Amino acid sequence: MFVEWTFGLLVVVVLVVLSRGRPLRKLVLAALRYSGDCPKHVAVIMDGNRRWAKRRSMALRDGHTRGGQTMIEFLKWHREADISTITVYAFSIENFKRPKDEVDYIMDLAIQNVEDMLQPGSAVHKERLRVRFWGEMDMVPRTLRVLAAKLTCVTSKYEGASLNMCFAYTSRVEIARAIATVTNAISDGIVPYEVNEELLSEFLESGTCRGGLKSDGWPDVIIRTSGETRLSDFLLWQSAFSHLAFLRVMWPDFNAFHYSRVVLSYRRAKADMDKRAARYQEYMSRKHRSQSLPHETKEALYNIRHMYANNLLATAAGSC
Repeated sequence: MFVEWTFGLLVVVVLVVLSRGRPLRKLVLAALRYSGDCPKHVAVIMDGNRRWAKRRSMALRDGHTRGGQTMIEFLKWHREADISTITVYAFSIENFKRPKDEVDYIMDLAIQNVEDMLQPGSAVHKERLRVRFWGEMDMVPRTLRVLAAKLTCVTSKYEGASLNMCFAYTSRVEIARAIATVTNAISDGIVPYEVNEELLSEFLESGTCRGGLKSDGWPDVIIRTSGETRLSDFLLWQSAFSHLAFLRVMWPDFNAFHYSRVVLSYRRAKADMDKRAARYQEYMSRKHRSQSLPHETKEALYNIRHMYANNLLATAAGSC
């Protein structure tokens, strides 16, 4: 414990002085990586763009632009932090209630960001990130749907980290859609089992429903910037055993200094989280020991669940 706190103090002191320096960032993240456990799946609620702009008497769109730049910077140093999966809350379904001109700008900015990600020299291609979009993409402009489908397609074979972009997303809609799909599958006689946690988890955005493929899993830590202390309908199902880190910093100012604090707090909480997760897994194993889904059933469910996505890729983005 003394060593951890000593290291934490050293990190804070050094980063306060020179947190923007890239060589120092590499040094600090390397120290974090080799001094203890680091979160493998990091989810982020990128909050505070508008307040960041208002405090500087800037246009709201400038805050969204700066927030997009911060996300790209985060993608550039994820490997240094030993992160294998990144899930970002980019746009909630609730955000469609904002003024039309702001929503239109966010859509245009998203289009530009995805176009940039498609460029050969982007962080996505350099880091070989496997990109997926979670959410109701039929609610966004067709141009964005096409670009998102293309980015999903061209990165699908990459073996680097996973980047999950939650766009036009809320967790309640995700869960409701999973329940509807499972219900239909049972009605069609595809699933001769009762509905349980394992089955429903297969149909969430984080599930694969296909044996042999690595799932994105559930987040080790969920970070929310801006000082708000709520999840705002983000990964409600998947956050059962996640460490929640609420930071006062606005998202456009988020950097390696703030992330190092998250890692240190995650380490202090990890032992207890692991115990609770292990007890839950043991309970679920006993409860559903005889109801594990066979591979054939998972394959059929996968085809049903992803039929819309596959059609979107074929019609909007062309063949991989």
